[in-house]
Amino acid sequence: MLNHDTLRGCASTLMLLLCLAAAAWAQSSRAETAASYIARGNEWYARREWERAIADYSLALAFDPVSVDALTKRALARYGKGDLELALDDCRRALTLDLRQADLWTLRGLLHNAQGRSAEALADFNQALALDPHSSIAWHNRGSTRQDRGDLEGALADYDQAIKLDPRAAESFTNRCSARADKGDLDGALADCRRALKLNRRLSQAYHERGYVFYLKGNFNEALADFERALALAPRQAETLLLRGLVYQSQGRISEAEQEFARGLALKPNLKPSLERAQSQLAARR
Repeated sequence: MLNHDTLRGCASTLMLLLCLAAAAWAQSSRAETAASYIARGNEWYARREWERAIADYSLALAFDPVSVDALTKRALARYGKGDLELALDDCRRALTLDLRQADLWTLRGLLHNAQGRSAEALADFNQALALDPHSSIAWHNRGSTRQDRGDLEGALADYDQAIKLDPRAAESFTNRCSARADKGDLDGALADCRRALKLNRRLSQAYHERGYVFYLKGNFNEALADFERALALAPRQAETLLLRGLVYQSQGRISEAEQEFARGLALKPNLKPSLERAQSQLAARR
């Protein structure tokens, strides 16, 4: 026969089980709600609706504050919007929750690069590759960082590895074209840009880089044709406008050159020192 103490004990155990079940249901419900907001945020992200995507990822985090997925997606959306510091905050939060996601380190490297912090970006890409040596994206971006830092041999080695892992990555062929051009291997650069354009005929940067190679080779008409194609795909590409101005200047079309320089510098005033160096080099070759 059950006594009162036994009954009280059973009642307490039952209440505990009910509380645990309710907590588990609530946690599951919150996770499901967060997942639905992430899914909707992904749709906005695919449409480049950054504000709406950020709003949905933020709602997901309100229901599940430790969702690495939501933090990563919000960081990407903030990167797309240009909110680099807020995107970095999301990356830092995500990395405190999971240090072993190579893609997070790669994303943080991209953000550091965008801020001009190339040493920190390089460290991030190194960490990403330590975690996942088969990440073609990490190899590609470390190569880009090395190229920006003047390490052309290191950049070429990284682009080679990226292409080995993903032979259809048009962007890696484009970047290797750029590095080979910087190194003076114009024929090798031209071959890489042609390969990139076979893979993706709408890659504006490949037309830009091939146009630059033609400019260096003195093939001005071919250069202008490629710059025209690049600008048709990306009309606000300041670097392409400046290069087209240099071609016009080389042809003696000074008025047109000045117009292109003005348009390019209006978009990116910080390119003025680079333009002045290029003009000095052009004058020295004459």
